[in-house]
Amino acid sequence: MGSAVDEALTSIWKVMARDEETHCQQMRLAARLPIHETFSGINPKSPKPESLYEQATTLVKKTKQTPFSRLDMLKTAVILEKEFLKLHTAVALEFNDADLRKTFDRLARADSEHLRELDAYLKEYKEK
Repeated sequence: MGSAVDEALTSIWKVMARDEETHCQQMRLAARLPIHETFSGINPKSPKPESLYEQATTLVKKTKQTPFSRLDMLKTAVILEKEFLKLHTAVALEFNDADLRKTFDRLARADSEHLRELDAYLKEYKEK
C-alpha cells in the first residue's frame, strides 16, 4: 500500500478520535443533567453504553497485546461505529429538550460519516 493510502487512513483515525472525544464530553454532560426533567424514558432497544465501552476497551487491550492487521482494524472499527450509531440514534429520541436531541442527532450524523469514510477506505483497501 502506498503512503497516500496510509495518510488517508491516518486522517480518518484522527478525525474519528477527535469526534469520539467530543462525543464523550457530550455524554458526560448529558449524564449530569436531571434525569426526570431531561429524559422522557429509556429506549429498551438502545444498546447499552456500558457494553459498548467494554467492547472498545477490550479491543484496545487486544491491539496492545497482539497487533491487528489493517483489515481487521477496519472491520472492527466499522462494527463499533455501527453500534455507536445505534446508541446515538436511539438515545437522541429519548430527550425532552430539543437542543439535547439535536446534539445527539449530530453524534449520529458523525457516526454515519465515520462509517461512510471507513467503508470507502475498506473498499479501496480490499481492491488493492
